[in-house]
Amino acid sequence: MGTLPRGWSQPGHDRAGPTRDCSRTWGRVQGGQVGSRRVCHEVRLRDRGPLLSFPAGGIHLDPAADLDGFERVVLDVDGTVLLGNRALPGAREFVEAFRSNGSTVCFATNASFATGETVARRLRAAGVPAEDHLVLTAIEVLAEYLRPQPGRTGPGSRAIAVLGSDPAFEILERSGLVVTRTRDREPEEPVTDLVVAGMSHDVSDIEVEKAAAALAREVKVTVPNLDVGMVSSSGVLPGSATILARLARLAPGVLDVTDVGKPSTVFADAVDRVAPCRGRTLVVGDSLTSDIPLGADRSWESMLVLTGTTDLIGLAGIEGEPPDMVSPDLPTAMRRGWRRG
Repeated sequence: MGTLPRGWSQPGHDRAGPTRDCSRTWGRVQGGQVGSRRVCHEVRLRDRGPLLSFPAGGIHLDPAADLDGFERVVLDVDGTVLLGNRALPGAREFVEAFRSNGSTVCFATNASFATGETVARRLRAAGVPAEDHLVLTAIEVLAEYLRPQPGRTGPGSRAIAVLGSDPAFEILERSGLVVTRTRDREPEEPVTDLVVAGMSHDVSDIEVEKAAAALAREVKVTVPNLDVGMVSSSGVLPGSATILARLARLAPGVLDVTDVGKPSTVFADAVDRVAPCRGRTLVVGDSLTSDIPLGADRSWESMLVLTGTTDLIGLAGIEGEPPDMVSPDLPTAMRRGWRRG
């Protein structure tokens, strides 16, 4: 099996020290199931952090599970490569290792307030090599989705109102779309689409009420992501779902929302356009909901890193297909893969 990194354990090879059975605090997960797949044997909390044990049929350490053979690598940004404007340990080396092996490395973020060019500058400033055209942000994917495309079915010509952050509005406007801010619209003005974009603390109740009134006229709602929050150096920032929840309380009926961020097929299509690939693809991220499912219907493989929104407790309680590989961080992943058994 090899030597586990500090903070991990194997069945029957516990470290000395006080333990608490997680069933007392988190509900019993011993022998937990995800569909018909056994996820883990037990999760325990120690005074110095969580430990995870795996049986032969679960997620286990596999020294043979190296990271060779991937033609394309799709890396999440915040919580995976960066924390704020600082590179997480091993990020630069991780990217350079894949690039030196001939892999195309692209970055994919559900950011609703930045362009790929802006995120690429952040990455390079932190010492992580990145090319502008290989950085995808959800708000730019949304702009592409709403823009009429010759020979491609889509929403067509739209009058778009934006509820949320000013940066999202500005990016959509610069992309050539006809957009207005919800707060600037008159009630009688026609609107075909409402874009709800998070990362804003300045959305007033009046704006939300205006948006809710527009929904009575069969307006389509599109969001760059359904993230609850985003990891930053100052903590977790609220995502688009926060504003969407406020809107849902006032909306007439059930909201019909199109999410074009990770892990949607719209976002996966965007990855294929900017970085075509016929071989194996590896998606690396910290989110079980937005990163790991990306491209699953296209047989893309996935690796979860525990440096952002997901910890071992979250991994143990996963509802849905688990990641193909799990690593505490990027440096450990470079030394040895963690593969689903």
